[in-house]
Amino acid sequence: MTGWGDLVTAAMLGTYRRAVDVAALPAPLDRAAAQLNGDAEEVLLSAAALLTTARRAGVTPSPGPPPPQPAPEDALPVVPHGAAARLNDLLTKPDWELLEQWLHACVSRGRRIPPAALPLCLDVAARHGDLAPAVMRAGGHRAAWLAANRADWSSLASHGAARAEPPQGESTQAVPARDDWAFGGPDQRRAWLDATRRRDPATARRALEEDWGRQTKAERLALLEVLAEGLGPEDEDFLERARRDRSHEVSMLALGLLSCLPRSRMSRQYAAMSSAVLRRERRRQTDRLEVDVAALTAVLKQSDIDVRLHGAHGLEHLLEFTPLQTWIEEWRATPGEILELPVADGWAATLHAGWTKAAVRQRDAAWAAALLAGADAGWLIALLDVIPEAQRAGLVGSRLRGGAIDPTVVVAMLQSCPPPWPRGLSDAVVDWLAAIERSPRDRGALLLIARRLPVEYTGAMARLRAQQDRLSPWGWALGDALSTMAYRRDMLEELG
Repeated sequence: MTGWGDLVTAAMLGTYRRAVDVAALPAPLDRAAAQLNGDAEEVLLSAAALLTTARRAGVTPSPGPPPPQPAPEDALPVVPHGAAARLNDLLTKPDWELLEQWLHACVSRGRRIPPAALPLCLDVAARHGDLAPAVMRAGGHRAAWLAANRADWSSLASHGAARAEPPQGESTQAVPARDDWAFGGPDQRRAWLDATRRRDPATARRALEEDWGRQTKAERLALLEVLAEGLGPEDEDFLERARRDRSHEVSMLALGLLSCLPRSRMSRQYAAMSSAVLRRERRRQTDRLEVDVAALTAVLKQSDIDVRLHGAHGLEHLLEFTPLQTWIEEWRATPGEILELPVADGWAATLHAGWTKAAVRQRDAAWAAALLAGADAGWLIALLDVIPEAQRAGLVGSRLRGGAIDPTVVVAMLQSCPPPWPRGLSDAVVDWLAAIERSPRDRGALLLIARRLPVEYTGAMARLRAQQDRLSPWGWALGDALSTMAYRRDMLEELG
């Protein structure tokens, strides 16, 4: 008996018909088998176990995957011990806004996250995408190395890798498969159209045009919004078609996009109608704006504008879809100078409303900045969104000094100004806190201020608190704000 087949035969036939000769097993198993004892069945099973173990032990293991390359060395020093302890505190609280401030301060001071804290930081970044860029910059080369070698962090790797700028006119965004447009759901179709529009506006427009009649109203609205990216004169014919859509919302969206093309037929038509209605006249050596009511009525009747629009609503509609450049060119004045002109017969509110809607729709930063001073709460945030971030702080500071503002509006305005706040805005914020009539709603603004006001203003906040009864609700709120600012101050000092 020399192998596994003989043992199987003995087991099948029975040991009383086929004897088990364990001494005949291959060396060196024969020496171990010679020590087996018991009846024939026990010897057979023991020999099978012995041979099975030998066969398994003799298998050559397959080679494993090659080990990853070591992480590149980081030249930047890790943060001091106190700052590392603060990072752990921020990660376990959790307070993501203060964590983001810590990460930015870490980068600005030429430090990096301690290696032991990187896994938890990467977990947080994977769950909260807004923190991903800051975590990857503060984590250095090791963070990018870890993200590239673990599946649940792989989405973070792009934030840490150095990427060359694409050639002008090209995009690094991958275009989804064409099947996403042909067979995908609404989200997939929009993603395909958006990605294609960024790379090839004409192809995206043609795809939308060919499929236009088969879409629901919600789909037409969502997909038409994509055309705002890379909008150009070649889109005019399709937008004119969309302007005649059976849905009023789709028609208004198309009209708004056409108003962003100053040389389109529709824009020129609206400019001509608005210029016939609104004129700059000189009365007693003073210029003022006058609305020709008869001309307004005639224009609204003769055009294809909704017949329900008349009077002030009709004029507001005309102004909303008239390119704002019309008034600058016609009156040779800046937006600020135009808004300072007196308006006859009580039409000022209508003009202001129409121009505000136009500034938001046409993303005109110059008009938005000029309109901000007189904007109501409903349009204030929309106008701020049009204005570049670098200019917002000064405009918000001016608005805070301009008079009483609803605290919820203050919160929204300050949220539109990313930290660090410049001195002008910070001074305006402290002055506003000192002047307001306190109410429970003001605490929301105070919580935001405590997180974004530069820590150099801790003394100013302490003086405000000293003027209040410490046991009053406002005194308690100021105390909480001071605690937050002291926490931030210590946080920054620990980073060196």
